[in-house]
Amino acid sequence: MKRKLIAVIAVFMLAVGMLAGCSGSKEVTAKSLLEEVQSNVDKKKSLESKMTLSMEMSGDSLKDYGGSMTVTMDMDVQTTTDPVANYMSGKMGVLGVNMDMQVYTVVEDKKICNYINMMNQWMVQKYDYNADDVNKIDAAGKDLLKNSDSLTLAKDTKDVDGKQAYIITGTLTGDAIQDLLESASSTMGTMLGSSSDIDLSKMSVDIEYAVSKDDKLPLYTNLTFKGMDSLTGETDVTVGNFTMKMTYTGFDTVDKITVPQEAIDNATDITSSLGTGTTDTSAAAETSSDAGVSETAASETAAAK
Repeated sequence: MKRKLIAVIAVFMLAVGMLAGCSGSKEVTAKSLLEEVQSNVDKKKSLESKMTLSMEMSGDSLKDYGGSMTVTMDMDVQTTTDPVANYMSGKMGVLGVNMDMQVYTVVEDKKICNYINMMNQWMVQKYDYNADDVNKIDAAGKDLLKNSDSLTLAKDTKDVDGKQAYIITGTLTGDAIQDLLESASSTMGTMLGSSSDIDLSKMSVDIEYAVSKDDKLPLYTNLTFKGMDSLTGETDVTVGNFTMKMTYTGFDTVDKITVPQEAIDNATDITSSLGTGTTDTSAAAETSSDAGVSETAASETAAAK
């Protein structure tokens, strides 16, 4: 089992987690509603949301962890487009251990930089930045619109925290999932490197998307992933239950996101150690970051037992 497993999982989840950030009286259809949602969201300069996630994995490559692993996330997310920035804070649970986690994503010297704090250690990943890809908030509507023929609008609205909401449901497969992941990444830059690292051929995603009837802004996205076998690069690892919910709590409510000076001064560059970026780092950096994340979690779990 590679030492960097947990770090790779975290990067994937954060990329998926970026779905929270940066995307008359005529008959309402799934397509017409998504067009109106996207038009409204395109005008927004910031977004606040909450992401909850749970993923179960099993396989021989996880034998050092008892043959299985459950990863959870409970994160608050802020996103701005001018300047381009993202901030996530909350807890990541691995092997029964909950770790505080912060991630700042900003543009520095024409690079996307992800400053990650786990177990009081700052790390940074750096990627190429394409300004043309990062100019609007992305709340999943754009990619759902491209696949609106696969989606169904419920006949009746339902109450969501006191608001009447339209509910759109459906299942995405193959190229549609590729679009979903790539746009999530491009909102803040290439978080995953190449999404070809993930086998999408047998994968599907069940979606439930809620839209406020009053202002035609999204309220939440529920995602259930199925058929994921090679997320970590370990061919024998099978992903079981994998669910995520994005709840959109505020638009145009964030003024500015600033990376703490402590992070800038002390972050270890782990870009090349994850195999997803363009900046070289030393073997010592890989050992200190990846081993520190995974082995500490394992030892804390053993102690808990």
